[in-house]
Amino acid sequence: MALVDIGHSSAAVAVVKYTLLDAQVQARVLAAAAEVGAGGGALDTLLLQHFEAQIDAKFGVGTCKGPKAQCRLLKACERVKKMLSTVDCTKVSVDGLVPDQDVSIELTRGQLELMAVPVCRRVSELVTRVLGTCDFGANGGSDGGIDVVEVVGGGTRMPCMADAVQEAAGGVVLSKTLDSNTALCQGSWAAAMARFPAEPGAGGEGGGVREGAVEQALQELGEFGMGDAAREALVAMFRSVQAEQERQRGLDAALNAVYSLLSEARAALAGNLGHVELLQKAETEKLISDTEEWLYNAEGGGEGGGHGLDALVSRKKSVEEQLRALNQAFYDRLDKEKQLAAEQMEAEAGRRRAEEAAAGEKEDHDSRPLKFDDRMRLAENNKKEGNELFRDGNIMHALERYTKALAHCFKVVGDMNKEQQLRLSDCKGSLSLNLAQCYFKLDKWQKTVDSSTLVLQYLNTTHTTYNADPDSGAMTPIQVCVCSCSSVYAVFV
Repeated sequence: MALVDIGHSSAAVAVVKYTLLDAQVQARVLAAAAEVGAGGGALDTLLLQHFEAQIDAKFGVGTCKGPKAQCRLLKACERVKKMLSTVDCTKVSVDGLVPDQDVSIELTRGQLELMAVPVCRRVSELVTRVLGTCDFGANGGSDGGIDVVEVVGGGTRMPCMADAVQEAAGGVVLSKTLDSNTALCQGSWAAAMARFPAEPGAGGEGGGVREGAVEQALQELGEFGMGDAAREALVAMFRSVQAEQERQRGLDAALNAVYSLLSEARAALAGNLGHVELLQKAETEKLISDTEEWLYNAEGGGEGGGHGLDALVSRKKSVEEQLRALNQAFYDRLDKEKQLAAEQMEAEAGRRRAEEAAAGEKEDHDSRPLKFDDRMRLAENNKKEGNELFRDGNIMHALERYTKALAHCFKVVGDMNKEQQLRLSDCKGSLSLNLAQCYFKLDKWQKTVDSSTLVLQYLNTTHTTYNADPDSGAMTPIQVCVCSCSSVYAVFV
């Protein structure tokens, strides 16, 4: 078996020979090597240089030279590379490169594969070199060579990289059966075996394979299991890892909160929230820029990496207070509008409850032969209320509204023209997708899958775009269903 791991900074190849001896499987590392700079990071650098030249040509030389610009452009390049592993072309926006202008980068899979040729060549040469040093022997495989090529690592998701590995391995079909945990264990075991190679006399008169660190540890456990001291050490290590993960999650959440605050402020400056005339633009822009510089110039790494949790929380609170102090009239106007919207929504809900009470039954269960527009208006009103509830985090109430809206859709009676059929189909599909998102947030996995699958029944690829989230940008129906279903199945796995 050849284990090929293409990560971010390097590529590694190990060839392991497995044999059955006395009803026990033994393994021997025949060859192993690694190539620094042959991973996905090398391609990210090539993409960065490619797009940097394009942006400089369009907006002026030096646009992407600052640390913030480089970091943002590099993240966009990583997104482009990941997306092109499943689609033929993509376009990604890059925020904050040029004031008051949208900057986007686009690429096709063919262009990516052309730029990836040097990296693919290095990976191919590494695989060829490692396989060339192996002595497979008479029983070294079904044809005297490699039986299985197992690939792991993010770089192997790129079709051109996988093709390079397969070609170097003589056309053997690639296998991707190892999940990340299994791959880590397998790699650690192979590395341990490489440090304990075969020694003369280790397995009898003719020599044999010396057992690796994993086998030795298992033997030391014996039939009585792990000793108290070893168990306590393992538990302490586990708790230490848990504490570090919790600390990192807190840091990530605090950092995201700061970036969200800055993003909202920039949206206000761009006029997306209205009342831009009430903003102190110059002072607000300076506050945003100073905060971004503070994040990117953190000691110990960019992107806020050198700031602790307390510093991030304190900075967010300080920026919030300064933004409100600078733009008090603006925020007062927004607060007033939110309050008014909430009052109108409550009044509408009260009116509906009064109508239901007067009718003596819930509106969802009526069988009145309403006109198409009247029935659709009821459905769309419920959907609109559900969106408001979803945005505020009231998932259960949003689920109830979406369900009511879908019930109205199914009560449409009479003949419909083509335009009405499309409108009804779109409404059903959008509501089914919103239900799937609610079920997903409520950990109801099977219902999520069922609702996502229903969306496919209402697709109209020449017309329809559904939103995975009531506030998100438009996606094609196929993208939405794939995203929803794959997220759920990832939880199942």
